[in-house]
Amino acid sequence: MADMEITQVEKLKALLGITDADKDVLVEFALENAGETVKNYCHIEEIPTGLATTVLRMAADIYRNEQMGSVEVPQFVSSVTVGD
Repeated sequence: MADMEITQVEKLKALLGITDADKDVLVEFALENAGETVKNYCHIEEIPTGLATTVLRMAADIYRNEQMGSVEVPQFVSSVTVGD
C-alpha cells in the first residue's frame, strides 16, 4: 500500500482544529492567499518545498486574524493606555 500524501488543506485544517468540510472553501482561500503573498514577495512562480511550512503558518494566521466566515469585521486595538 502506497503512502497517502496529506494535502496542504488537510494540514491547515488540522492546525486550525477544523474536523469537518464546512470551512474547506475558507481554508483553501487562506492557503491560496498566503501562497500568493509568498510568491509575490519572493518574485517566484512556485512555492519551494522549504517554504511550505511558512505558507501553512501564514495561512493559519490569515484564517484566524481575518475571522474567515464571520460577517463581523475583525476588531483591532487602536490604542493602549498605561495606568499607574
